[in-house]
Amino acid sequence: MTHIFLAYPGFSESYRQQKKLANSERDLLLFAFTGSLILFMANLPVQVAKVSNFVDMDVRVHVGLIGFVSLFFLPLFLYLFSGLLYLIFKFFNGSASFFELRLALFWSLNVAGPLIILDGLLGGFFINNVAHHVFMLLRFAKIVQFIQ
Repeated sequence: MTHIFLAYPGFSESYRQQKKLANSERDLLLFAFTGSLILFMANLPVQVAKVSNFVDMDVRVHVGLIGFVSLFFLPLFLYLFSGLLYLIFKFFNGSASFFELRLALFWSLNVAGPLIILDGLLGGFFINNVAHHVFMLLRFAKIVQFIQ
């Protein structure tokens, strides 16, 4: 957890450190599953709010289905997405290996995890509210600052 918060001021240094630490597919798979868990937790408040207000379905069944899909199919989608990115970057003469690209994608998802979860919590509590949109703009500004 400390590595994630240390990655905010210097992502490239954090990535290089993870590149030294992650030396097998097992490490990448762990990052893919934790990224899937982050996306599940971020989506959960919004889904529970929508299901309890708009859909006539048991909340526990709905959460179980979302959990199954998130933890089984989402890592597969992340690997497929990274493969597509790899092919696109190779077309434009990218120099990263497939392992490095997956590490960068999965590590960036884990680093952005606290912000994604916070956005999901606010989205669940303030559906279609101004406060949620203001936070989204602030998050976008932080992402732009992070990229520079």
